[in-house]
Amino acid sequence: MKVSPNNIFRDDHHKDIDEDEGSKLRGYSFDKELRSGKFDESLLLDIQRMCLFANATYGTIVTGLNEKKFRFKMTKNFNQAFCISTGMTEKDILYFFWKTIPHRPAYLIAKDSDARSIYVCMRGSKDLADWGTNLLCVYSHLSVYLDKENTDRLFLKVRSSDASLASRIQRKIDEIQGFESNNCIGINDGLPLASGYLHSGMFLAAMDTYKVVTEQLEKIFEQKEFQDYNLVFTGHSLGGAVSLLLCFLYMIKPLHAMGRSMIQRIQCFTYGSAPVFSEHFRPFFAESGLPLYNVVYYDDIVPRFSLGSTKDLVAVIKDIQSFRHKTPRLAKQIEDLGLELSIDQYSPGERHARKCAIELHSRLKNEEMKNQKLFLMGRVFLVHLPEPRIDGKMSEEKRLIEEIDDVVSFFSEPLLTKTMMWNHMPFKYLSLIHI
Repeated sequence: MKVSPNNIFRDDHHKDIDEDEGSKLRGYSFDKELRSGKFDESLLLDIQRMCLFANATYGTIVTGLNEKKFRFKMTKNFNQAFCISTGMTEKDILYFFWKTIPHRPAYLIAKDSDARSIYVCMRGSKDLADWGTNLLCVYSHLSVYLDKENTDRLFLKVRSSDASLASRIQRKIDEIQGFESNNCIGINDGLPLASGYLHSGMFLAAMDTYKVVTEQLEKIFEQKEFQDYNLVFTGHSLGGAVSLLLCFLYMIKPLHAMGRSMIQRIQCFTYGSAPVFSEHFRPFFAESGLPLYNVVYYDDIVPRFSLGSTKDLVAVIKDIQSFRHKTPRLAKQIEDLGLELSIDQYSPGERHARKCAIELHSRLKNEEMKNQKLFLMGRVFLVHLPEPRIDGKMSEEKRLIEEIDDVVSFFSEPLLTKTMMWNHMPFKYLSLIHI
């Protein structure tokens, strides 16, 4: 038998499941093979709806969606904001934790009887403790193994340039996996499935969150009412990153109440998520069949923001400063193209100009950006404005959403824009997606 996640994550991985049956098992309400850039209507509706859930975790009351006239109001009553914005009721909220503590972002668990789904909604960065998670951005190297003695079990091993950090992460991993500190499985006891880098701070946050969320989800799915429900994770920014990592951890250690069938009943929608995995994990996620959907605005820097991309961006800025002294006219050309454009900040013209600036810089440097970067896993959808028509006027369609085929190449480009953080705000995604 070929050892792959696709085999492991089935109830009976000695039997094959045909493509149509597999699609039903995963709970898709849309065409999972759609690659044309156009969307099945139900997929777009899912993306729009889950964006509301991700946005509502910030305590933002959103109204006026039907009239396309958005109104936002902040409140300290997070449950009230969630219910008003999503159309849920207080009875639908099964559990919530709005207090942010180090390495544990706020979250809410709710039920949707009509969709027969349980939603785990993770909040993004809002408090100082969240930024402590974000700034612990040193990479850790993580390996996934299949237990030779028990082919239903996966286990993780970590290493890092920071020995104390690696030890801290491994202890938390062993707690999740149920290993005693003096009786852990060694790498010689497993078959390697994947190996690469991830964001240490966000992985720590996901592991801490996993323990408390799992406790609640076990209670929920043990109830007869919810035994056939699907499980949907969603979040914006840090919340999206932790949602992706939680899905990864449930691949390693599923809920006892759901078993290995959990992988067939789980979905994840993220918006402006921070990247958490190196490209080495992409084959692992692809083979698992886990439905992960990431929505990214073109000019949002956060989905490109990792330690490696930061080093690249610093290199670009330093070079521009160097060009300013050596060849002032050339530096002015780069700045005009990529940094200080006077035209409309959201126009396709700026995107083209910025791309030219990056290409110009690359030619001047005559080298590629080679720092190790992190990326989003699963399918990635880009939200942007349409290109202008031949007559120079904008298309009647206000927004475009299309799938990115080459995620690694696209997110490896340094992003130069004056409004990079403004374009990351949760309400920005909400207004862009609800066309």
